[in-house]
Amino acid sequence: MDEISYKAEWIETEALIALHEATPLDLKAELSLTLESINGVTCSACLEAPSILLNRALGYGLKKVADETTLEKITSFYRNSGIHEYFLQITPDSINSEVLAWLTKNGLKKNRGWMKFVRHNKAIQCPESIFEFRKITPIEATEFARVVIPAFDMPEQAQPLIANLHRHPRWHLYGAFSSGSLVGTGALFIKNQIAYYDWAATAPKFREQGCQSGLLRYLISEAINSNCHMMVSTTGEAWPDDPQHSYHNILKTGFKETYVRENWSLT
Repeated sequence: MDEISYKAEWIETEALIALHEATPLDLKAELSLTLESINGVTCSACLEAPSILLNRALGYGLKKVADETTLEKITSFYRNSGIHEYFLQITPDSINSEVLAWLTKNGLKKNRGWMKFVRHNKAIQCPESIFEFRKITPIEATEFARVVIPAFDMPEQAQPLIANLHRHPRWHLYGAFSSGSLVGTGALFIKNQIAYYDWAATAPKFREQGCQSGLLRYLISEAINSNCHMMVSTTGEAWPDDPQHSYHNILKTGFKETYVRENWSLT
């Protein structure tokens, strides 16, 4: 794996770990939210708020040589956690004939992959918009989560988990506002001068009005102002019959396609 791809995978892993760190202990217990490192793979599990975004193993092959023993330990972790729907996310460099044979033998199937995008710190213009863009306040965090949850097909139980992201010093939550109301969301996780862009969502009645493209441009400027030299994002890989609004917004703002990370699951 080249250095840029490594950093792109590393920053997303750190963002997932920080989500767990931002969650209060009582909420972790309520949601059965757990995090475990298995041979360098970060395994996130959430039994009471089932979502692929929370139930996934990230960083396979990132820190250590990927092998069948690691795969067996990961699947055992989810089985013992009572979770049957999860993503085993595998970087292209970690896919070989032995890994493919093990995945097939154990009933895992390849799903739609996630494209990883990278952007370097080239300045971007932020034209005038009908929306106001700014960092949200702590009291607006619940509303932030209310916009995010349906857009990502997450269960309502996960709402306080998303709202608590504002408690972590490396997570920065932003909003697009119309007449004072929060109608769009986006977030940056920043570490080691690398920014990870996530949680982009727009309330249904405000879609296709430039909300997300404007907010993304604003967040790129915020990342540059925070001295980030690299910015990373991800979304589902391009499919012929998908309008791909997020994909196109990311490309239009100067991100480059880097690699498709494969998603394997039992369903």
